[in-house]
Amino acid sequence: MPAGHGNPMTRHEQGPRGLERYWSVVRGEASARHRLLRSVPAGVDLDADDLELWEAHGKGLGEFRRILAAGENPPIFQGANLLDLKIELATRMMRSCEICEKRCGANRLAGELGYCRCAEARISSTFLHMGEEPELVPSYTIFFSGCNARCGFCQNWDISQSPFDGRPFDEDDVGNGIDVMHRRGAKNVNWVGGDPTPHLLAVLRGLRATESNIANVWNSNMYLTRDAMSLLAGTVDLYLTDFKFGPGDCGQRYSGLERYWEIVGRNHLLAKQDAEIIIRHLALPGNLECCSRPIFDWVAENLGTGTRFNLMFQYRPAAFSDQFPELRRRLSSAEISELLEMAHEAGLDNLVR
Repeated sequence: MPAGHGNPMTRHEQGPRGLERYWSVVRGEASARHRLLRSVPAGVDLDADDLELWEAHGKGLGEFRRILAAGENPPIFQGANLLDLKIELATRMMRSCEICEKRCGANRLAGELGYCRCAEARISSTFLHMGEEPELVPSYTIFFSGCNARCGFCQNWDISQSPFDGRPFDEDDVGNGIDVMHRRGAKNVNWVGGDPTPHLLAVLRGLRATESNIANVWNSNMYLTRDAMSLLAGTVDLYLTDFKFGPGDCGQRYSGLERYWEIVGRNHLLAKQDAEIIIRHLALPGNLECCSRPIFDWVAENLGTGTRFNLMFQYRPAAFSDQFPELRRRLSSAEISELLEMAHEAGLDNLVR
């Protein structure tokens, strides 16, 4: 049994198919990926140049995947390990920020404000969440202030667009909080916001500070660069993704996110290669054909019809949604029925109920 506290569960509590390794971590039968990273030596001096660090990172990920596939549970390496290497690379990326696909180049370590305006990581709130998908609860949610999107209908606008609110991130305090909540029964640590994307470095540091063998959930809009996805690789036990818009201009129009379909589609493929996944889609009124149907079809074709999928109907006008006539109302009962039929036609058969 890996180090840390497991949460024993009976077979009927395991939930829907497709999340087998996540459940093995929750039950304490397997090591969380972030713990396995700490068993792999960095293989390089952390003062080396960027190219050497990235080359060592690629080799380290290869060793990590070998350990993962073999089901091994080696002890934590006492020198610089692969998680430390990821933290060093993320720190360097913050000096000319290209964590999200806005690629604003701000020196956030020096306090410059980029597109997200998150010069430093701040925490809006933390609590044991009972309102997430059934396989996640109770979930220890850490809500970051700030976001790299400007969704005009954001249901958490007060958090996502207030990057200076909340308390500054403290690595040891966060790590201790994760350990305490795991002992109290949290199945996972769930990084959310806002969005965790601007706070990738803080997430990695928080994982390094915890002693718990706790499942790690990346709850995100997935608008990250390929390099940022590479730094995430191996840290996440479950991607809880937000797939918002179809291949048209809705991503740009509603959220200010250019090339949304291309970028978020790519990152879903990378996430699926790395770990297990639950997809959320908040259906928007008047956007069934341009957004919902293409997403259903794409997921079924590229990720599989058995992908765990949360089709969400709770949209309500919020933030600046009154700027968009089609978003000034809730979904109609007819639209909800049509959405369910669309998902059925696409073959998606593992919907959250």
